[in-house]
Amino acid sequence: MEFYDEFPESRLAGLFAESPLFIFVNPTEYHGPHLPLANDYLISRGLAERLFQRLKKAGLAEQFIAAPLVNLGLDPTPGPGTITTTPRQFDSHLDQIAEKLPGLGVKRAIVMTFHGAPRHNHALQRFIKKLGAVGIQALNPMNTILKRLLEYRPGDYAEAIAPVKDASVREEISKNLGSDYHGGFFETSLTLALAPASVDPAHKHLPDCPAIEIPAWQRAAIQGMRSVGQPMAARELFFAAEALAWLKLDPFPGYTGKPRFANAKSGELFVARILDEYEAAVHAVFVDGMNPPEPVMGVTELIAGVVGV
Repeated sequence: MEFYDEFPESRLAGLFAESPLFIFVNPTEYHGPHLPLANDYLISRGLAERLFQRLKKAGLAEQFIAAPLVNLGLDPTPGPGTITTTPRQFDSHLDQIAEKLPGLGVKRAIVMTFHGAPRHNHALQRFIKKLGAVGIQALNPMNTILKRLLEYRPGDYAEAIAPVKDASVREEISKNLGSDYHGGFFETSLTLALAPASVDPAHKHLPDCPAIEIPAWQRAAIQGMRSVGQPMAARELFFAAEALAWLKLDPFPGYTGKPRFANAKSGELFVARILDEYEAAVHAVFVDGMNPPEPVMGVTELIAGVVGV
């Protein structure tokens, strides 16, 4: 991977004629005691490296070129080392990037993030639309994964959970994988596959995240959405309520699920599924001319403070 801001100006001419620009946008964010603050970037970079190889094989990229890193994100998980950003600051920074890229000759862009907070990804979608307005095809492929997470049903990723030896633990992980959105089995396994040196081996001894209790009035509201024929809106509200309840755990672990069972083999299987989704999304936008995938959580995007993935 090469960063275009490290090139002399003479090398920029024609640099993006055959290659998309990778734009990494991830917060500095607490991921529990076992993962680094830059975990979202490390996963994004690992996925991008492998995605580039697929795109090169498909004739959609020649060089792996990245923009200067944007170490910012909305609604990061609170904890030691977390750096917060206001929506105004975030949008302003991205607006400046959108204004400059056409002058560099950028024609296509892939926004790489692994931070799933609703406001974060809706802000990225505004950025993508601004890029489109200046003639740059762009997408945030993580929106495809967030949609899968929101629609998750037990058994969807059975092959990735299979490396866990204990059958009862496999069943529990499968049941709750749709809620394991931050620093747990899913994300820790990904990091073990993509950036293993950054994971503290002590993750094998971490206690499971405590059970999350959603208040009765919120459950009633969620059931009300279902009763009026709005199952997806109900799922979004449940996801948001669960995330807010997770934040109120005391002591707050900073992770969900069961990170002690995370393993590199499961991570590799998750990575393969994610890359299939990413490659299909890139082909749909860059080759078929389809609209970029939309972010989920439209109902709850305006709820300030919803914790991110």
